Formats: sequence, structure tokens, C-alpha cells
Amino acid sequence: MGHQKWREIEKYATPDIQLEEQGSPMKITHVKLGQRGASRQCKRLVTVCAELAGPQEFMTITVAVSNDGTDSETWERAIARAKNFARTFAASPLQEFPSPALARLSSW
Repeated sequence: MGHQKWREIEKYATPDIQLEEQGSPMKITHVKLGQRGASRQCKRLVTVCAELAGPQEFMTITVAVSNDGTDSETWERAIARAKNFARTFAASPLQEFPSPALARLSSW
């Protein structure tokens, strides 16, 4: 991707966000646009990476978005979709997550 394209994408850069519970900064480290598919019907994978409380804690969300439009439009759709997934994840009750005990039982 050329320098002009990066400048265009950087103008949408997400500022550091404070995590409410810990008060730690969350920094979006990068957004990687996957290759375009052969047609508009193909979905394009976009990976969003964020550093949470330091380089040892991070979050990665990969989403599939429509293949039409510019890279900037794809980037915007991907960020919106990733934010939606993150909100859903945050709102999920603890009971929806597999417990380590259940994981051990299911591997028998």
C-alpha cells in the first residue's frame, strides 16, 4: 500500500481508549486489510489488533466485510464490525465461556 493510502487511512486512526475497569490505555496497534477477493461477492478479511495494558496483553479481532468500495471504506466497515463484536464479547455473561474443567472433560 502506498504512502498516500496510509495517510488516507491514518486520518481515521483511533485514539487511545481508557479501559473502564483497570483505567489502562488500550492502543489500536494496527489494522491489516486482507487481499481482495476475485469478485465483489467475496468477503475481505480484516484484522484489528490492540495492545491492552502493555505488550504482553493484546486483543486481535478478525472480521469479514464486503469486498466493494475503497480500502478506506473497507477499513471503516471492519472497524465498525470489530467494535460490535468487542461490545458483544464484553457483555457476554461468564457462563457463556467454556470453563477449563469442561475443556478437559471434552478432550477425553
